[in-house]
Amino acid sequence: MKYFIVVTLSVVFFAKFAMAKSYSLEEILQLSKQNSPILAYSTAKIERVGAEVKLISAAYFPVLSIDETFSRSTNPVNVFAMKLNQEQFTPNDFAIDKLNAPDSRDNYQTSINVFLPLDISGEIGLTKKSAEKMKEASAHEMKWRQKEVQKNIYTLFYAYKYLGEMKIFLEKELDYLKKFIAQYDSKNKDNKNRYLSYNQARILKENVEEGIDLLNIEKKNINNQMIFISGITDLIIDETAPVLLTKELEKWKNASDKPLNRDDLQAMQSQLQAADLWIKKEKRSLLPRLGVFTDYQIHSFDLNDYANNYTVGAKLTWSFGVSTPARIALATTQKRELESMHDQTQKKVQTDHQELIADLNKIEMSINRAENKHKLYQENKEILTFQYKRGSIDLYNLLQNFAMYIDNFSKLQKIKTDYQSKLIQLANDYTF
Repeated sequence: MKYFIVVTLSVVFFAKFAMAKSYSLEEILQLSKQNSPILAYSTAKIERVGAEVKLISAAYFPVLSIDETFSRSTNPVNVFAMKLNQEQFTPNDFAIDKLNAPDSRDNYQTSINVFLPLDISGEIGLTKKSAEKMKEASAHEMKWRQKEVQKNIYTLFYAYKYLGEMKIFLEKELDYLKKFIAQYDSKNKDNKNRYLSYNQARILKENVEEGIDLLNIEKKNINNQMIFISGITDLIIDETAPVLLTKELEKWKNASDKPLNRDDLQAMQSQLQAADLWIKKEKRSLLPRLGVFTDYQIHSFDLNDYANNYTVGAKLTWSFGVSTPARIALATTQKRELESMHDQTQKKVQTDHQELIADLNKIEMSINRAENKHKLYQENKEILTFQYKRGSIDLYNLLQNFAMYIDNFSKLQKIKTDYQSKLIQLANDYTF
């Protein structure tokens, strides 16, 4: 029974692993546009605003209404009108007693009414234009969210890639370290200095092995984050695939003379234009409204004989209340609020952008220094290894350089990840 459970679990594990697929950075970026759950809200918002535009456009079309009514009345005026509409009026109905106290009368009425508003004030047109600007703003917001998703994916990919390089590096150096530990394993403990160096080597070995384990855990966590952000459920990051996007991003490092073209700012500009149109729309509500209509009616006393009539005409209405200037004032205040938010955001974006360029330059210098140190530590490692084998130096000197060698390479990989994150952040300030 125990053997069966182990076999079953193994089959489930390998079946799940086989279902997973390796994706390059470009593939993840492309698929995330359709699958990322972070974009679901923006997609729904675009659909909603699009539906609002269609709803407003419907105001240009006529409205059809059909009413079916039954009524019974002894009211003299109503009975008189019923008979006229049913074409059942006779000379006897002019008798005073029938006019003053008529018998009850039934009336079955079908009314078909068509009303067409004429946008003489332009209020409907301005409402539609305002909604279209909000739709445009939603499209810019969607693009900005896509870029933010791209930025996160790009950063996670390079973190995963550099952790993989760090793991390969540590595994190689671990083998190097194990050779010296194996040589020291049979040494006598009486030589305290030699035994101290031996223990130091074993501590370094434990630290490196622990570092490799932590890298594996961190890589798994990054892969899980990538699955969530991209929405690709069977994803395994392919860190070995060539990265084409990086070359495209590199050109934006020297684009400081180009104007910023951020989609979030463009979204706010569209919102401002929509707010301005809405103010005009509210002001147009002070003007009269005009519409044309036709009304067709069918009347019957007993559902056997029918009479019909129609009415056509135009209707001009004008209304004013305290709420009208209040709505104009509210729309004006909302626009000022948007203007203030836009100006504040624009200034912050420009400041952050300049700081980002300065940070990239500093990070590039840090990368160059760390790479130069890496070469020097590597050279020292080779020289010290040669000297140690000749017996001219103690193991302690070699291990001291080795520890700094490992630490410097770890910092270099971290700096490289930070550099790639800021690089795509810089590119997001433009349209690429």
